Amino acid sequence: MNNRIIIIAGWAHTAEDLSALCSMLSTKYDVQATSTARLFSAVDTGLQSLPPASQYAKALYGIISKSKEPPILVAWSMGAMIAIEAVAKLSPEISRLVLVSGTARFCAGKDYPHGVPEQNLRAMTAGLENKPDEILTSFFHDAIFPETDNALAVEKKTRRALSQSIDCLSDGLAYLRHIDLRQELPKIQVPTLIVHGNQDKIIPVQAGQFLKDNIAGSHLVVHENTGHTLILDRPALIADDIRTFVGV
Repeated sequence: MNNRIIIIAGWAHTAEDLSALCSMLSTKYDVQATSTARLFSAVDTGLQSLPPASQYAKALYGIISKSKEPPILVAWSMGAMIAIEAVAKLSPEISRLVLVSGTARFCAGKDYPHGVPEQNLRAMTAGLENKPDEILTSFFHDAIFPETDNALAVEKKTRRALSQSIDCLSDGLAYLRHIDLRQELPKIQVPTLIVHGNQDKIIPVQAGQFLKDNIAGSHLVVHENTGHTLILDRPALIADDIRTFVGV
């Protein structure tokens, strides 16, 4: 089993936010963390010949392709959606896939209730132009639930998120608004672990169950009393999940 792990952060988060998990895994694995912002800004003209996919998925493919052996891919939130897209559409060589707080479709619809109303994302996009601090603070308050009384953590996350450009944040919201990967899930053929918090207010746990039901042979682990940022707040849990899944 290859000991290389690539981890992708979620929307509005940085690779540095994953430092606690990376540190815990680095004793046994070669760990590389990236973010949706880095994927957004990646420029590699050699990837344009790939099959149709988003810039995010192609940039992730580029990172994976630099590994000497198929890596383990760990992806969180929007990062999980990008991972699903890349694996299903571009078939990069990976050994295992771990989806944390992931979903096949971020927005709810008549035939998919496990998401948020599309108008919420439209409102967030409009608000980013005039009041980004307010929009991000509100998002992070929901993301850290069930922890509700940590203004310092929210302020820190907001400050880090604002290190990204508004164009980058807005493009991420557009990706979340438009992408629908439900039909792509059966194409995933690698061993897959799905991890979710049972109190996730951003992506409900039912979205994790949907992934499990539609990715053949996948396993679902649900952690009690945890929310959307469990990969940041409970990194030891995620590290144990990964070690158990990989068997190393």
